Amino acid sequence: MVKQYSPMVYKIIHSLRIYKNQEDYYQIGLIALWEAYEKFEISKASFVTFSYNMIRGRILNALQKEKRIDDKLVLYEPTSYVLIEGSPMCDHYFPYEILKSYGEDLTDRQLCWILHHFIEDLSIEQIAKKYNVSNETVKSWRKGALKKLRRKHKT
Repeated sequence: MVKQYSPMVYKIIHSLRIYKNQEDYYQIGLIALWEAYEKFEISKASFVTFSYNMIRGRILNALQKEKRIDDKLVLYEPTSYVLIEGSPMCDHYFPYEILKSYGEDLTDRQLCWILHHFIEDLSIEQIAKKYNVSNETVKSWRKGALKKLRRKHKT
């Protein structure tokens, strides 16, 4: 069966434009072929059609699973983190690329609000207490940061 249906597995891989890890997807295809052989009922359809759909479906499922994993993993090199120095308000490590792209227009206090709110999940009251300022002051940091980020996002 492997000899007979191997070209079909490769054809499916090629039609899905898989260029990375082809051997892995070939193995997934062979396992699906074996499962198709086990589950096949003559009265339902032809084996070629049944196995083709089974192999293609399993390979597509594997592609979706890999994509979900890739979407969740965001890898940063250790050297891509930077300490925000010189700011009396913040001492945090943060991915340099993100700071570089969004932090250009933000003040130190606006950056601090972003870091404390999104990284540490602190409320306005907690941030205000931490820096011994009023809630309204922290709200103004937030307002300014959001305004600048929205403006930057539109461009």
